[in-house]
Amino acid sequence: MDWQWRAWVGRPGGGKLGAAFLVTGNRLLTCAHTVHGMDETRVGFPGLLEDLPATVVHRGDWQR
Repeated sequence: MDWQWRAWVGRPGGGKLGAAFLVTGNRLLTCAHTVHGMDETRVGFPGLLEDLPATVVHRGDWQR
């Protein structure tokens, strides 16, 4: 099975906060509470790429 769509999301300074799912070639989807209060984060794809910088893009009223 191909698991390359799985990712983790973490704080810019380190530490994993939650899961994310690759929905396009350069976009991940995660829960709003995972990135609450952040504009920048780190992401990784287990066994492939780790600790990559990412920008948080808030959609709709979920930011609050």
